[in-house]
Amino acid sequence: MSSLLKPPTSARSRPLGFSLIELGIVIAVITVLGAVIIASKGYIVAAKKQTAVELVKTLRTAAQGFAMRHNNGVAFAKTAGSSKDDLDFGFLMSEGFLPVPTTTPWGSTQIKVRADSGAKCGSLGGSNCTKCAGFACIFISFPVEDPQTCLDLGTQFGPTGSGGIAAKCNGVNLEMVTR
Repeated sequence: MSSLLKPPTSARSRPLGFSLIELGIVIAVITVLGAVIIASKGYIVAAKKQTAVELVKTLRTAAQGFAMRHNNGVAFAKTAGSSKDDLDFGFLMSEGFLPVPTTTPWGSTQIKVRADSGAKCGSLGGSNCTKCAGFACIFISFPVEDPQTCLDLGTQFGPTGSGGIAAKCNGVNLEMVTR
């Protein structure tokens, strides 16, 4: 009877550690996860660029609403000085044209919005700056993540892009003039 209670003995005992197959599976899983993470970074960068495009559209719409309220929709400012009738980022937020707080896709609140009569457009190398006479244009500036992102957005908002008259990168700050 004592032989029935004893565990069976095998001629070969299992060695400690992992087999080559188990190690291969772990390496394959880590490789797939790494590839997914690297690929998703490109999607994140593209999403931030698209959010920056939406930010510019929001700023343009807010500026147009401001011009309608203060200047009968004719111009974004009346003088070169700063008065309550001149377009300014702070005025856009305080008067409810923009949500508080408004930030860039990279979390910065250093956004500049001003009326432009063509001077800033000319300094950015714009070719159609005469369209800005009488403060009919908007100067928008905000920091971006890196110089390459700035160049990509500058190309998108430049004269050949979507609605811009002039765009330029000043380090990692995107500066543009639009109508």
